[in-house]
Amino acid sequence: MALLLLPVVFAPHLPHSLHDIFNPNAVRDYVIIFLLIGFFYFNFSILIPKFYLKKKYFVYVFCIVLCYLVTCFLPALIISYRRFPPFFFETFHNIFVFLVIFFISFTLKINRQWKLSEEQRLSAELTNLKAQVRPHFLFNTLNSIYSLIVTKSETAASAIVMLSNLMRYLLSESAREFVELEKEIHYLSDYIELQKIRLDETVKINFIVDGNITDQQIAPLILVPFVENSFKHGVNPEERSHISITIDIKSSELNMTVSNNKVAHLSDGNETGGTGIENAKKRLQLLYPSSHELVILDKENKYTVKLKLVLS
Repeated sequence: MALLLLPVVFAPHLPHSLHDIFNPNAVRDYVIIFLLIGFFYFNFSILIPKFYLKKKYFVYVFCIVLCYLVTCFLPALIISYRRFPPFFFETFHNIFVFLVIFFISFTLKINRQWKLSEEQRLSAELTNLKAQVRPHFLFNTLNSIYSLIVTKSETAASAIVMLSNLMRYLLSESAREFVELEKEIHYLSDYIELQKIRLDETVKINFIVDGNITDQQIAPLILVPFVENSFKHGVNPEERSHISITIDIKSSELNMTVSNNKVAHLSDGNETGGTGIENAKKRLQLLYPSSHELVILDKENKYTVKLKLVLS
């Protein structure tokens, strides 16, 4: 309607009565209006994608000029008029209306193309971040099971079964954009149980989930990096360690707090330098740009992560 009204408002010959509807001037203006609307969609759907976006600028400009000339001459050719061509000599008015239609069409198409490119970039970046999460988690977990096998622990077999369940979740669910919160919590619970198997009584672990975890959606593997980090940097067999993980769901808001006391931590050359936490931060920015709040408190003897997330 905007495209239809704009040329009418600025047209030099407007019909003022029913008798004027079939006046050659009025009919010519109607034809021009529909030619301009046709040009809008022709430029939006064909010219910009086929020529401008492929950097064929000369061909694109030539087509635009040709469209302008067709809009000028065609109405005068098909409709009898007192001077030829009337639209062409009304230069200022006609160029103004044509350029308005051109810039609206051009701006809408380029804006849509930019949004599409941005969505594709974000999708590719998320895929890359997910790909980094999997080997990072697998590396740390295999190290845990390896330590059980070396010490000939009877729980090694159970740990392998639990790892199998975790990997099944990784393969089947992590490729999705969002998963059921219940599945994600169960995954997190299995991960914590796997860590309990390999740790002795020097490590005290509190894991509490409160609230309704059904009928909610969450991005897969968005919580586990913070929990994984607490086990990675908050556990030392020679020191008393304490890890606390609480998840509270109220309506559509999830609040998670992960805290661990700081212990002496020896680097083994395979450290990832906080890759998991950094990836989690990036994914939160991409998936929950305005619906999350992350606070990390790095104190002298304690490390705490507080995450507030609006679920979908």
